[in-house]
Amino acid sequence: MWRKWFEFIFTLGLLVLLLTIPDRNEVAYPVIYYVTVIVLYGIVLVQIVRSRNSDLKFFYKWKRTRDYRFWYHFIREFSKAFLGVLIFGVFHAWVLHGRNPFEVIFIFYVALIMGVLAGTFSWQLNESKYIKIYESLKKEGYFDQSR
Repeated sequence: MWRKWFEFIFTLGLLVLLLTIPDRNEVAYPVIYYVTVIVLYGIVLVQIVRSRNSDLKFFYKWKRTRDYRFWYHFIREFSKAFLGVLIFGVFHAWVLHGRNPFEVIFIFYVALIMGVLAGTFSWQLNESKYIKIYESLKKEGYFDQSR
């Protein structure tokens, strides 16, 4: 219970910080910046509220897909991280600084490195999360045959 309140207060503090950035720094397209921050904040709030349901959803999904081995998950997470960093980097350069995205070609290399790291670490984190959820459900008697 306290964890949700802490996460809510922490994200509220981050929202205030993110909304004051255009006051302290020059932003090329402030309307797009504000809309993006507010939409992403809404997504984070939904994740905080539904954390228990998302844990169970993750548990059953990972239980099905963990037999695909490392490379399946690596390529999947690499693709998500690579595209996310690339899009965020180009979007950041365009919205905050008003630069042409093609002037910032080094973002591609940063995205490539981040994708490789995310692909590797994500698989390990998902396995750890699966085991943690499995152990907590086992403690609660979720897998008892008497149910």
